[in-house]
Amino acid sequence: MNIVQTNTITADPIQKTEDAAFTIFHNRRDLHEETIPPFFVYINENAWDEFTKHTNEVYRTTRHEGQGIFIGRYFYDEFGEFAVATSYQEGEGQSSYSTVEMSEQCLMTISKKCRAENLLMLVWIHTHPTFGAFYSGTDVACLKTNFFMPFQIGIVADIIRKEHKGFRVQSREVVEFKDYALYSEKNRELVTIYGSTKLKGAAKHLDIQIKPKESESLSSEAILSELRAIRGELAAITNFLKKEEIRADKAAQPHTPKEPLPANGVLKSEAPQKEEQSAPSTPNETEKKPNVAASPATGRSVNPEDLFFKLQELAKQNMLQLIALIVFGVLVAIVLILKVIF
Repeated sequence: MNIVQTNTITADPIQKTEDAAFTIFHNRRDLHEETIPPFFVYINENAWDEFTKHTNEVYRTTRHEGQGIFIGRYFYDEFGEFAVATSYQEGEGQSSYSTVEMSEQCLMTISKKCRAENLLMLVWIHTHPTFGAFYSGTDVACLKTNFFMPFQIGIVADIIRKEHKGFRVQSREVVEFKDYALYSEKNRELVTIYGSTKLKGAAKHLDIQIKPKESESLSSEAILSELRAIRGELAAITNFLKKEEIRADKAAQPHTPKEPLPANGVLKSEAPQKEEQSAPSTPNETEKKPNVAASPATGRSVNPEDLFFKLQELAKQNMLQLIALIVFGVLVAIVLILKVIF
């Protein structure tokens, strides 16, 4: 995009302007609560509404950036110079989710309108949906090349996060610019963009809001439903794995008949007291006894193998819960990433 300035443009005295659209600025002290900056940009609330409608529709249908130009008049008074943007012109051209260009035909159409109505291109504005309000290197180059006049600024807006930021060319460098606001011609007051803070006055404030799209609401509900289903499936898988592990452990353990404990709670060996006098036994006659130790806390005998299997089972259960939690977290992350992309 390249705009060539052919004429020297100077500010008009606001007091000599009889147009009803600008009478609100005959006494700017009524609009500002604090000191009036030496240069200020006022944007009509209706023009801003047109911008939000246009760029929201672009994002809804294509997920691309949108852009346009605010046009209006350039004035001065005893407090300094200021620009008043009264209408919004949609920008047309190639675009993507992260770039936007304005065609020469579109610029020519806007230029003709400005010449016919004695207006100026004041504000180049474009969107960064979901990316935040900042200027990229391409944005800086575009502003320095095409909107470098003293009455021109650039604004970037994130229409999803409701963020915005202004920029201006000063001494051939692009610097941040904060001295701009919406104005209500009906209520004769200034309002911050995407907010309810009035700059002065007690009249009803202007609160610009973007109506949530039904598709986004439905998508959020679908995601929550999907997460609930995933959580239920994970619980079922965890229970199934626990049962399989218990069944496998039982199958792997050697089958040893359990003997009832005597009244004193201590197992006694049935071998003869004097083994050296007993006759040697055959393998069929003698059974191997499990290694048994007495528990000092209860006085009962404890089988180390049973204790080992119990500890192993407990560790496996905790591991299964950890694995299920990790799988659930990965699935949630995947769903959120798909939501951001699509």
